[in-house]
Formats: sequence, C-alpha cells, structure tokens
Amino acid sequence: MSNITPTAGIVMTSSEAVQVFNAAEFKYTRQVSKGLSASINYTFMHDMSDNMSEGGENDYEDLLRIRQYDYGNDENEIRSRIAGGVSYTLPFGKTSHGLAREAIGGWQLNALGRWQTGGVFSVSNSARLPGLETAYINNGISGSDRPDMVAGQGPFSNVPAGLFFNPAAYTQHAIGVQGDTRGNALHGPHYRSLDLGLNKEFQIYERLALRFRAEVFNITNTPTFSNPGGDINSGSVGQLNGTLGTTNPRQIQGSLKFVF
Repeated sequence: MSNITPTAGIVMTSSEAVQVFNAAEFKYTRQVSKGLSASINYTFMHDMSDNMSEGGENDYEDLLRIRQYDYGNDENEIRSRIAGGVSYTLPFGKTSHGLAREAIGGWQLNALGRWQTGGVFSVSNSARLPGLETAYINNGISGSDRPDMVAGQGPFSNVPAGLFFNPAAYTQHAIGVQGDTRGNALHGPHYRSLDLGLNKEFQIYERLALRFRAEVFNITNTPTFSNPGGDINSGSVGQLNGTLGTTNPRQIQGSLKFVF
C-alpha cells in the first residue's frame, strides 16, 4: 500500500442563514368627485436576518459573522413606505364650443407623492489595541467591532448640531468582550419626493390625435442623503456627507405624440 502524505489541514465550509420577513400592505382608492380621484398606499416591512455578509475561512472566529451575534435588521429593509396619488380633470371649457373647447378643455393634472424610511446601517468601532493591528475584541481576526450602548442615552436624543445621530450614545467596550450594539440597528435619512404631471389629448380628426404631456419629477428638489458615518472612532461619525445615487434632483420633461 502506498504511503499517505499528510496535509496541513482540512477546511470545512457551510452556507446557511435565517431570515424572518413580516409585511403588511394597505390601499385606499376613492373617486372623490366628478373628475377627481385619489389613492393612498402604505406598506410595512420588518425583515430580520443573520446573513449580513458573506463568510469565509476562519469566520467562526469573527464575532461580526457569528450568526447569533449578528442577528438584526436585514440590509435591504425599508420599514415603512407611503405613496399617494391624485388625478384631477380641470373644470375648464365645459361650456365652450369648437376650437375654444378643444383648446382649454380636457386638461388633466396628476400628482404623486412618496415617503419612506431610510435604509439600515450599523454603528461600529475601528479602534485598535495599542501597538497592535487588531480590534478590541482581540481575537486576531476581527478588523473592527461594535461598541457598547450608554445607559440612559438614545442614538436620536440630544443629537449635536450637524449630526444625524448622537455618537455619545455609544462607548468603547472592554478589551476581549464584544459590544452590545446590534448590527443594522439604525435607519438612515428618510426619502421623500413629489412629482407633478399635466396632460391633454387634442382630437385633430376622427382617427388622428395629438397627445401632450409635461412632467416635473421631485418638484421640490429635495435631496435624499445617504447613510451617515457609523464608526465612533472616526471624525466623520454621524455626518451626512453624500446623497443616494439612486435619486435625482428636479427634472422637467415634455412630449408630443401623434396617435392615429
């Protein structure tokens, strides 16, 4: 029998996670009066997970990837979302005739408003042990860890001017002990926008019409900020320094379309 050459070790990996998702949706639509209709929609979502980051070799030594410790709000959670719309046919030109009726009658105004809670983010601590490149948990693996909550302090109470949350609600945890702050415990800045639209169809002939449409997106030009810095060991902790790339400033567009 041939000799078996020993190896340096055996690596075992697994891929598993727990996710608990709860949601509810409510919708109300009403024809308020002739030419005026409105609708509103509310969605609630609470998504909990222990799969906040992909793992790898030796992750059992990294507290931020231990499932029981890492269980918290999922990174894709949007807790609440409200959307409402109004459509109104303007009451002009009803008693007019001919070209006057065609010019000033039949205009429709639409409005759509949206509001939702911000995305989640974690408060962390990147402080290193003196003279070592390891976090205060001191396990040789973790590059950062989470701080302790301060008794009697809340992250959104006594917030200093210019900051999104109160860094004083967190403190350095003891060496060799994990902090008690949960992952993805805070929600970032809210998102809100208002869009307006105006449209009308001009009937030129029996089978030929001209459709006009004008739209203004984010008419209030409201910015949507990205999540603040969450590292209590950083000078930018709590600061809002950017906007979400998925949102846009005010945009205006119009179109004319022949229909035949």
